[in-house]
Amino acid sequence: PQLISGEAEDVAFELREFSDLSSAEIIDMLRKKTGLLLRFAAESGVMVALGVDDHLHPDVKNLGDFAETVGLAFQLQDDVLGMFADEAKLGKPVGSDLRQGKRTYLFAKALELVGDEERMSLLNTLANPNGTAEEMKGVTDLLISSGALSAVEDEIKRYKADADSLLTSYPDSTYTSFLLKWSDFACTRSY
Repeated sequence: PQLISGEAEDVAFELREFSDLSSAEIIDMLRKKTGLLLRFAAESGVMVALGVDDHLHPDVKNLGDFAETVGLAFQLQDDVLGMFADEAKLGKPVGSDLRQGKRTYLFAKALELVGDEERMSLLNTLANPNGTAEEMKGVTDLLISSGALSAVEDEIKRYKADADSLLTSYPDSTYTSFLLKWSDFACTRSY
């Protein structure tokens, strides 16, 4: 039910005024939408591998926590890429989240960090499908100068460190190496 509610919240957020959404609400939605999907996949795999039917088993919980945390980092990296990626690598127009008025953590963080004038400018640019290249440049500059981009990148690093620390109780192996590489990819990908 929470996974479905995450998708529903993502759609419902499009109907709310952006200025009424907090970054914490967006993180909660992303946790439900992506984090719990990856948690379910990880927990299911661990239960099958161990032959247990107990989601509270320490390994099931631990690897579920790992996958959920990587999922959050993945989503935040997606927000960053949506504004700063190489379009050819990304496969979609950079700035499409802005033009569509997508309620992203990056935009919410910027709205929390900027002053009133910059806030109004950003709110006026959000969801403007006809936004000019100059307006787009103004938003990317604002995301950088406000510290929003840096804050989100720090959050991604924190999620990655938290996720990776969950693997320290396991011996070095091909499997833990694979999970660490997956975590690294999710947090540093360029597409």
